[in-house]
Amino acid sequence: MNWIEVGITVTEPFLEEVISAVLFELGASGVYIDSEKNLIKGYVPEKLLNSVTKKRLKDALERIKSIFSLKQVPAFYIKPAEQIDWVEEWKRFFKPVQVTDLLTVIPAWESEKGISTKYVIKIDPGPAFGTAQHPTTQLCLKLLESFKSKESLLDIGTGTGILAIYAAMLGIKRILAIDIDPVALRWAEHNIDLNRVSDRIILSPERVDNICDKFSIIVANLIFDELKEVIPFIPSIMKEAFIASGILRDQVHELRDMLEEYGLVIKTSLFQEEWVAVVCEKR
Repeated sequence: MNWIEVGITVTEPFLEEVISAVLFELGASGVYIDSEKNLIKGYVPEKLLNSVTKKRLKDALERIKSIFSLKQVPAFYIKPAEQIDWVEEWKRFFKPVQVTDLLTVIPAWESEKGISTKYVIKIDPGPAFGTAQHPTTQLCLKLLESFKSKESLLDIGTGTGILAIYAAMLGIKRILAIDIDPVALRWAEHNIDLNRVSDRIILSPERVDNICDKFSIIVANLIFDELKEVIPFIPSIMKEAFIASGILRDQVHELRDMLEEYGLVIKTSLFQEEWVAVVCEKR
């Protein structure tokens, strides 16, 4: 996979969170804050950057200027990324995080010593998204705890496999984790083996529009544009609930309208920083 480096100038520390959110919304697998250069960098798969997403980036920075009364729009650049040593990149900012009272997520290179939660997930992220550092992943992990021991789960866009792994730990019996990115699937397989739950998880490059089976729970932690492509196929393959994350607060109204168009209603909303995750059921 080819990667694009997107750098955005951050003149005030309070802008770090919102600028990071912009980069994650573009599809960045991670962000790196360079305080000395007042710069935040994100690495985005080349396939996700096009004229539409570039315009969305410019529009988002214009809104930030207006909302925070900045003198000028934050400067940015887009360039091909150099060859990335992902282990070293992640080691800069991927640290153990206790997501809930039950769950701690740690990097594969860290020790479990001293961790007291019932569940510990080890993740070696590589170039895939999903380390529990970002609110969208944390929200999904929190919401999954309400669905222990269900019959089946479909994880759309599995990335590192973290959601599928936790679903298996929570006792969900049959799990299908799909991703159209073969690199992500390889890292997901590595992480699933690392956490010894390969007996309950099937990995597949299948697209959601080709899925015919039905699942008790469906989870999708995707950027909003990708979620909108997935939603039309959810009602026909969902038995109980659909967990969706990757949504900014100002996108909730548009999401709700689209869900209702396809016979789905939001039953639960969970907020963290600028992000929202929802649990939907059939109307």
